[in-house]
Amino acid sequence: MVNRKIRNFVTKLVKHTKLLLLFIDIILLNISFFVALFIRFGGFKFPYEDDYLRLLFLGNIMWGLLIGVFDGYKTQRSEPVEATLKRIIRMVFVHFLLLMMVSYVIDTRHSSRLMLFIFLGVFMFGAIAYRVIMFQMLKYLRRRGVNHRNVAIVGYNNNAKEIYEVLTSDISTGYRVRGFFTDENVDEEEINYLGNIDSIEEELSKWKIEELYVALTTTNANRVKHIFKICDRKGVRLKIIPDFHKYTSSHVVQISYYNHIPVLRMRGEPLARFRNKLVKRSFDIAFSLIVVLGFLSWIFPIVAILTKLTSKGPVLFKQQRSGLDGHTFTCFKIRTMVTEAESKGTGTVKNDPRVTGFGKFLRKSRIDELPQFVNVLIGNMSVVGPRPHMLVHTEKYGELINAFMVRHYVKPGITGWAQTVGELDPEHKLTEMREKVKNDIWYIENWSFLLDLKIIVNTTLKVLLGDKNAN
Repeated sequence: MVNRKIRNFVTKLVKHTKLLLLFIDIILLNISFFVALFIRFGGFKFPYEDDYLRLLFLGNIMWGLLIGVFDGYKTQRSEPVEATLKRIIRMVFVHFLLLMMVSYVIDTRHSSRLMLFIFLGVFMFGAIAYRVIMFQMLKYLRRRGVNHRNVAIVGYNNNAKEIYEVLTSDISTGYRVRGFFTDENVDEEEINYLGNIDSIEEELSKWKIEELYVALTTTNANRVKHIFKICDRKGVRLKIIPDFHKYTSSHVVQISYYNHIPVLRMRGEPLARFRNKLVKRSFDIAFSLIVVLGFLSWIFPIVAILTKLTSKGPVLFKQQRSGLDGHTFTCFKIRTMVTEAESKGTGTVKNDPRVTGFGKFLRKSRIDELPQFVNVLIGNMSVVGPRPHMLVHTEKYGELINAFMVRHYVKPGITGWAQTVGELDPEHKLTEMREKVKNDIWYIENWSFLLDLKIIVNTTLKVLLGDKNAN
């Protein structure tokens, strides 16, 4: 009896998660603010108290507004904690920037900028920490049977089996799959058969179904409409699993609306959004400026002299490569081969005799690719992206590998995801190239700023520790 009361109380509490989160956030924000004041001034006696209190008051209001703008407390059982943390980090940073702007605009000129930076760190740490704790607590409670949701699946095709695996793979999401409604000839005990599709209306109440996942094909449109009416009448939420997977192998599909017509983009492209393009381009400019001014400006003259002394020919090697949307551009590198070999425009092979002695060092250290940061500044390359291929290779592999041209949906990069997870393929074997294309497409569909940073760090470590695949 006591356990049941506790379970009911926890269930009601979880249903009001958003209010609970807002309450904790406001308390945490205010505590973080005063902790920052304490650290900055060594106590709770600080100058210009009215300015700080006014700033704190506005900070509370701004946080409430940001919750609405970012849909900050959006909850989805299947959403990983990483997605929630990315959202809260973004919100805290925007809140901090707004506080900085407000401190300049209103009469708070005496506010300490150092204190605001301390506040950012304390609030960020607290917001992340307690969300991780709550996430783990929620998973624990759901494993114990609290806050579960009864669901059923209509149909027994590949989509139905896949959604069943997703819903049952992690019990902490709180989904309790009661079984399947299907007209297929199946082993009723093996799949938790609940009945045929015509029996759905009478069985929903019996199994206390709260969500119904329909995985029927588009040829069953009338039956889906009928099920929709039943769910509305019973107060059961209906979710339809579209069968577009038979058209594409992509795991990331985006939906948009042209007026009232839903249109599916068969490949998700985060960099198709202006906001993401702006973030990536801004980073490219800043990072490449640091490299060009901080490293290339003094390394290039030294390398140029050594290149001239060790072999005949120009220092810079320019070659046409395939870029964004398949357009060609001139890619810059430091020459590492004998002039005649470079002019032929053929790729290198392992232990290529055409590479000069000094060229081997340049390739091993990746110094030969530093001029490509000029390409990044110009705008025809990015710091991170699929590596650009010679035109002859684009033509060749565009015919041999079905999705090869998808790599050109984004700008080519100096380094990329394929280079960090797999070996470089100087001989361009078809099997390795297919794997490389697969990794490049994964990057295009799953791009994030943090992923770019991870690739840059991994590439830097490879260069510093020595890349055995470089030649």
